Amino acid sequence: MCKDILDCQCPSEKLLNHMSRMRFKGLVANLRTRSVWIAENRGSYDRSKLHYPSDVTDDEWNHIAPLIPPAKRGGRRRSVDVREVVNGLMYILSTGCQWRAIPKDLPPRSTLFEYFDLWDYDGTLECIHHALYVRCREAMGREASPTGGCH
Repeated sequence: MCKDILDCQCPSEKLLNHMSRMRFKGLVANLRTRSVWIAENRGSYDRSKLHYPSDVTDDEWNHIAPLIPPAKRGGRRRSVDVREVVNGLMYILSTGCQWRAIPKDLPPRSTLFEYFDLWDYDGTLECIHHALYVRCREAMGREASPTGGCH
């Protein structure tokens, strides 16, 4: 279902592309009215309050959180903050750093890689990508699914 959305096949690249688009979701609408940097809009683009510019905002997290599967029943309780895992993955994707160069204030690289591998395997990244893709298209005033030029 989601494979023909973009030409790229890498789920991490899809996630990064569409997370970046979510950050600028209002930009296209504002460009049409030529009111991009007026006082009302400036705050929605400000990332200075985040620890890293790649961290997800509360609004972005509210879109992603329902798409992440809950912890498995039984066994140990989940001890990692899943939002920090997403922030760690976004840091890697946005900076292009090596797994071993992840800052110490983010979850360990083994944790980040395990979640990345699991979410790639179980389709969570694909689901997040598709949901954000649909949301971006709707924010631009287009149909949720592309028509491919057919009328």
